[in-house]
Amino acid sequence: MTALWLLTAAAMVAVGGALGLRGRRVPREGWALLAAAMVARVLLVPIGRHTYDGHEAEHLSWFLGERAPGAGDTLAYPLMQWWWWLWGLLLPADERLPLVISVAVGALGACALAALVGAVAGRRAGLLAGALVALHPTHVAWSSSAYNVILPHTLGYTAVAFVVLSERWRSDALRWAAVGAGILAVSGRIETIVYALPCALLALGTPSRTRWFLPAVVGAVVGVGATLPVAGAGPLPGAEERWQSLWINLPLTVFHAPLDSVWVLAAFAVLAVLAARRERLGTLAVLLLAAACHVLMSSFDDYGGRHTLPALVAAAWCVGVGGSAGPRWRLLPLGAVAVALGVGVWDLYPRFYGSEEAYVAKLSEEPWAALPRLAEPPGRAEGCGWIAEDERVADVPPRSHFNLLSAAEVAGLRGADGCLHWCVDVQDWRWSSRGVRSRAQRLDRMYILHPVAVMEHASGYSCLVMRVGERSKRAWPVAPGWHGRGHSADSFLP
Repeated sequence: MTALWLLTAAAMVAVGGALGLRGRRVPREGWALLAAAMVARVLLVPIGRHTYDGHEAEHLSWFLGERAPGAGDTLAYPLMQWWWWLWGLLLPADERLPLVISVAVGALGACALAALVGAVAGRRAGLLAGALVALHPTHVAWSSSAYNVILPHTLGYTAVAFVVLSERWRSDALRWAAVGAGILAVSGRIETIVYALPCALLALGTPSRTRWFLPAVVGAVVGVGATLPVAGAGPLPGAEERWQSLWINLPLTVFHAPLDSVWVLAAFAVLAVLAARRERLGTLAVLLLAAACHVLMSSFDDYGGRHTLPALVAAAWCVGVGGSAGPRWRLLPLGAVAVALGVGVWDLYPRFYGSEEAYVAKLSEEPWAALPRLAEPPGRAEGCGWIAEDERVADVPPRSHFNLLSAAEVAGLRGADGCLHWCVDVQDWRWSSRGVRSRAQRLDRMYILHPVAVMEHASGYSCLVMRVGERSKRAWPVAPGWHGRGHSADSFLP
């Protein structure tokens, strides 16, 4: 039954898009942006290192025909099951092909935001917006993954773009396409419901707002049918720790890297003001989207970089609309954004599915080279707690990042003198679709950490042993690197 609802939404997108875009040609710079975005997703990360890890491996199984679409939940959305299973019917059973498809979908997402901004502020603005998304390291990295990230967010971008284009071109067909794209987005990732906020604000702010009534009503019915298997499968992940997670994650901006430093946030504030002078309602809508996304996802205990992709709508809007016209000094904030993107890509490349050997080499560099080397976890005789997940060094039962979120649980893990150690390993350092790096970054900002040793296992496994101190009492951070720690030897997270 779910397949019928998904097919209905897909038909709304296909038919509505075909009718609404009929007779309109893609400009040459649009094709150039698409090609450039695809090339960026192959060159800016060493995509050959990609491995199907964790839940992403399940998505590969549908493509290879090892599993047939069936019941869904938040780990196996029906949309993703059908998406990969149908592609598997059409293409050879080559595990590289889902990456090619995801690269193309990610590039189309950049083009969707370029079309959105270009319709409002012109082609130059659209190219600036598209370039930001095409070069954003988080978007680039997730465009190389078959997990349910890049497809739902591209559909969300497309829904917002269709809302704007439907009004610009007075197209009822694109209204139906926008609703269909929104349904498919939520059917692939439940939190993409946040895209409904800018869509609703932009639609209600138009003279033709009444023409949205029928598509919205039909969309609500189809959307409930398409998402019911997921919503009805039980509590959403992290439901038991919403308030605790909100308090922990709300102050953190690190998941928006590399656009999270004080200077880049200030640059975006300037660009947002310039954008608001040209398009007040649109700027308000996209800024509310970014804020709503951050608040909503802060209530999730595994909040990470993949959850910040809706904020790229606001970033692309501000860069495109605010940076394409106006005073000449607008080039300064644009330059700050460009530098941040370059630094982010430079940092991502070695981390992208980095190997254990690369991580061991990293720990041989400063400032970790001078640390003592151990063969066993320190503090065992004193009863010190030990946080490690790798079966080669983990306790029984193993303790993970999530065991450090509750202050009461942490108190129970500490030894008699309060000692607690965390084994920071390759999963905490590298980028992968498991998103462990984001968990490490959260702990780095929650606690005062101090590196005490490097543990080297006979298998070749190594980890940086961090002593987990007290929870930080600093003011809410607005930039990475500002930890408020007591001295320079504290916390060097690789």
